[in-house]
Amino acid sequence: MEIPVQVEDELLFWLDNIKRVNVKKLDFYSKSTVMVYSDASNVACGAYTVEVNSKIFHQMWNRSEMQLSCTWREMKAIEQSLISFENVFKGRTLKWFTDNHNCVRIVRSGSMKLKLQNLANSVFSVCSQQGISIHVQWIPRSENTLADYVSKMVDHEDWGVSFEFFNFIDEIWGSHTIDRFASHLNTKLPLYNSLFWNASAEAIDAFTQDWSQENNWLVPPIYLVLGVIKHVIA
Repeated sequence: MEIPVQVEDELLFWLDNIKRVNVKKLDFYSKSTVMVYSDASNVACGAYTVEVNSKIFHQMWNRSEMQLSCTWREMKAIEQSLISFENVFKGRTLKWFTDNHNCVRIVRSGSMKLKLQNLANSVFSVCSQQGISIHVQWIPRSENTLADYVSKMVDHEDWGVSFEFFNFIDEIWGSHTIDRFASHLNTKLPLYNSLFWNASAEAIDAFTQDWSQENNWLVPPIYLVLGVIKHVIA
């Protein structure tokens, strides 16, 4: 009988981690050093931090993600914002606030649903690799208003050209090495800068980066075109 891939992955996960996690130190205590609030809506997810320069994470959903359950979107918000901030959170203890009861249970104990269990495993792996201790706590929506606001933001300037047009230009003036104004939904290159923190962005705010050593792909929001021209010739 062939073992399903999902079952094999789960067994390998526990084989790699059970010795390390199957222990509880009675004398362990770590005060929470960072508070994080996250939320998800039908269009996007968002999170913000306290005590680390109030960093903001924002990510729009694609069409397939919009169709998934509320709990999946809330868990994805936790996972993606955690990945986005993992270097900032390294070695820290987090108090994570969410207005979804299910997320509290899933982060602590996992889920019988594969998609949710995969997210729980991802959260665990990031915390394990970065030495992060995370404690998820439920709060009512009335106390999560800022994260709720961020999760409902729609970035109307988040546009891009087609891959056909990009490839055409790239053949003439390429190879381009970084997309300076993009999101995870429309980036044309593995390296990109984003307006907000998100899991795969190389950096936030392109104008704070050194462009001199790269062949930059520049498709900025219309209101930033003049600023981009000045930055290039400066």
